[in-house]
Amino acid sequence: MTPQEFLDEFGTLAESPVGVPKLRELILLGRAHAKSLSREERT
Repeated sequence: MTPQEFLDEFGTLAESPVGVPKLRELILLGRAHAKSLSREERT
């Protein structure tokens, strides 16, 4: 999925019954991934 495709479908995702929890999960996973990458750069 491209960034543009994600943005095009964002409204549909946010309005679905599981949309907000799923978005929250994706954000937290992205944050954890970025944090682990940052730790790897320091070692």
